[in-house]
Amino acid sequence: MKLKVLIGNIASGKTSYREGIPEHYLISRDRWRYNIGLGSYVWNPDLEPGITRCCKAELKLAIEAGLDIIVDETNMSRASRKWVLDMVPDTYTKEAIVFPNMGENEHVKRRLGCNHGNTSEETWRRVYRRKNKSYQAPTTAEGFDEITFL
Repeated sequence: MKLKVLIGNIASGKTSYREGIPEHYLISRDRWRYNIGLGSYVWNPDLEPGITRCCKAELKLAIEAGLDIIVDETNMSRASRKWVLDMVPDTYTKEAIVFPNMGENEHVKRRLGCNHGNTSEETWRRVYRRKNKSYQAPTTAEGFDEITFL
């Protein structure tokens, strides 16, 4: 069984990459945000704890079913990846897939081209900078068996 954890800033190509491997069960907070908005992207800090609980419950069920799993999140820091690595047993091969940083302007331009609500350019710039600042490269000591840099 395989676990793939996508790591990259906003609009770095993670979701497009993930769509190329539909045989893996998807864990994604963004999917829940779209579901809550009935097809429109909804980001509300009050809903985030519930969304996290839903993702953890989904991950538990996917593991129990013995499914291959892909986690489509920014996952920029070790702390943001820890809950996944802690939950997934050693019977899984755990791969980190790291997406390149193309610079703030490119990431923000791509994000603005996606249907992620009416979020302003300045807000996406702040999100990019915050995520970029939190980046920690994945390591085998963290729990990954394989690390792939795209």
